[in-house]
Amino acid sequence: MMIAIFFTEGGKQLAEKLISHYPELELYTIEALSDEKAEEFEKPLSFFVSNNWRESKAIIFISALGIAVRAIASSVGSKLDDPAVICIDEKGTFVISLLSGHIGGANALAREIAEKIGALPIITTSTDIQGKPCLEELANSHSLVIESPEDIKKVNSAIANGKRVAVISDYLEKVEGFPLYTIDSELKDYDLFIMVTSRLSDINAEHVYLRPKNLVAGIGFTTRVTAEEMTEKIKMRFKERGLSIKSLTALATVDFKADSSELKKAAEILNIEVISIPVKEIRNVENKFKVSEFVRTSIGLGSVAEPCAHIASKKGEMIINKTSLGGITLAVAEVKR
Repeated sequence: MMIAIFFTEGGKQLAEKLISHYPELELYTIEALSDEKAEEFEKPLSFFVSNNWRESKAIIFISALGIAVRAIASSVGSKLDDPAVICIDEKGTFVISLLSGHIGGANALAREIAEKIGALPIITTSTDIQGKPCLEELANSHSLVIESPEDIKKVNSAIANGKRVAVISDYLEKVEGFPLYTIDSELKDYDLFIMVTSRLSDINAEHVYLRPKNLVAGIGFTTRVTAEEMTEKIKMRFKERGLSIKSLTALATVDFKADSSELKKAAEILNIEVISIPVKEIRNVENKFKVSEFVRTSIGLGSVAEPCAHIASKKGEMIINKTSLGGITLAVAEVKR
């Protein structure tokens, strides 16, 4: 959801101009200017902003910068979660990236809007004005997860201050803005390394982690296992095998178990999705894996975890073969690219 808020006739004209470029944009204004195109916002403005904060991809103020700052002050939280906030003067002269410039995309949106309405984008983040890359853009461009929010400041400060930063990865084949080395490369003389890997790899140098969401867990489970038990067993197995749980993107299981409330709760705890695999698809591939006649007698299938991981990963490489963990069976595959 994108919303724009205006307070004057000039702001209304600019908002209607923005609508021609962004049809999905929702307009809000004061009572005197409200009509079929723009709804009156609920007062106070800070309350309205707070109620729409989490659901909004971007909030655009067509107003003085001070109005925008006061309106968002109580809602600002983490740079990992905050929406893009843009402020445009009513004449459409300047488009200011106010908040969440990198992860939220405010810098890119400010540039885009400025180009469309013939305005000047105002970007103040250090890496941008120096024409240098930043950690958030690297993560966004390759759909990577930043392992620790503290790493953002650490990396971007190093870049802005002229430190030598390189990427080490067993996942990326190319990257813009940084020298790229493989995991087994001989380390060069850099001040900081960005490790892009699903492995719990370590190096004898200053480093941070970006995690690809490239692992799928196929899972079978009994009706007695709880979501908490499920997540703890998965986390334990990942750690034992030297894998980051942050790289897990989905739990895949047979369709008649995919609606399990405990499975859905486990996926919610891990902040991932559940993938439902039709029985027919599993039967087509289950003989590629070790089957259990006991399991076949119980549920009509000889195997669940490995076939589900195989199918959900688009026939990717099996990283963890089927493992029984007391109430669940688990297999993990890397998503094929």
